[in-house]
Amino acid sequence: MLTPWVKPVTAGKKMANTTQNPSESGKGDPAEFICPASNDPNAPTKNEIRAATRRVMTMYWNRLAMSAPAQANQNSPAMAIAAIATNIQVKGGGDYYLISRTLGVEFGGAIGVVLFLAQSVSVGFYAIGFGEITADLLGFDSKISVQIIALLAVLILSGFVWAGADVASRFQFVVMAFLVAALLSFYAGAFGSTESLILSEGWSPPPEALGFWAVFAIFFPAVTGFTQGVSMSGDLKDPAKSLPRGTFAAVGLSTVVYVTVAIILAASVPQILLVDDAGEAMRTIAFIGPLIVIGVIAATLSSAMASFLGAPRILQSLASDRVFPLLNVFAKGHG
Repeated sequence: MLTPWVKPVTAGKKMANTTQNPSESGKGDPAEFICPASNDPNAPTKNEIRAATRRVMTMYWNRLAMSAPAQANQNSPAMAIAAIATNIQVKGGGDYYLISRTLGVEFGGAIGVVLFLAQSVSVGFYAIGFGEITADLLGFDSKISVQIIALLAVLILSGFVWAGADVASRFQFVVMAFLVAALLSFYAGAFGSTESLILSEGWSPPPEALGFWAVFAIFFPAVTGFTQGVSMSGDLKDPAKSLPRGTFAAVGLSTVVYVTVAIILAASVPQILLVDDAGEAMRTIAFIGPLIVIGVIAATLSSAMASFLGAPRILQSLASDRVFPLLNVFAKGHG
């Protein structure tokens, strides 16, 4: 359990009278239980414990507020998706289909094109991320090696997608197993590695820290991944049940993971090391360090595969609605 760091009292300082039995005070003061009666002149007083506890909790809630707007961005669309999916018959097209059937084809078409382009481009970004990690592991320093590895990853993933959604889904299950293993390794290694002093120092921003909105812009894309599952709406047996359950489960689980990982890192690694960290912190904390690298690779491939599967379905749904005549050729599916 993480306990607030308490600054020691200077030697020779007189201690307040704490001889009263906490059970007899009737006030339920937590400081009574944390700091029982003692004759040690260096022991902290109740007031110092209360002040330290308030300081740590205040810093905790301030840092938690960083992720609150991003998490709210998840909750609102998640509830909207659940409400729409349970009131209409959901077909293929994911986000575009839900928007176009509620706000109209005009609004849906404008947003659908952006969604399709965003998911298509994101495949390249995820592939580059995979290429950078793999090149670093193999000891390649040139940029062309990163691009070649990314290209090979895109070709292999396209093969899975071409084979069908069933094959791609099996691949996703394998990737998910590695992700779960990486997280379990991290949480297992966190036991015994946290320190209250590091936690107290870690919640205070460094002098040259980025502002709130700069950090928020970096963190924000991490909470948008739950929409990838919505893109598979046409492949679900019962979208009215699967979409709400899957979306809420994804939002809830990701929130727990993000918050707990942030707290563990703040309590395990000094802030000066986290500022310039390149991924070593999680590997150092994890029970099995290499699993963290495997988990990062699995995360990039999983995200790329989800975009690979979702983008064509949005495009096909757009073409089926004949929003843009130029896209009508993509209305007919194959396979």
